[in-house]
Amino acid sequence: SYSLPCGAGIIDWDGVMQALKDVGFDGVLSFEMGGYADTEDTRKYIQESKEYIEKAMARVGLTVEK
Repeated sequence: SYSLPCGAGIIDWDGVMQALKDVGFDGVLSFEMGGYADTEDTRKYIQESKEYIEKAMARVGLTVEK
C-alpha cells in the first residue's frame, strides 16, 4: 500500500497538477490517507499534505478556492 503524506513519496505532484490544468479540470480535488491512527501526528500529516498540494497547484498556476 502507498500511504505516505503528499510530497513524501515518489509521485510527481507538480506533473499531476500540470496535467489537470492542461485538460481543463475544474472539479473537486481530494486526497485520502489510510493506515494512520487518529493521532496528533496524523493530523499534522494531513495538514502538511494539504499545504503541499496547494503549493503544487500554485506552482503550475492553478487557484485554490477555500
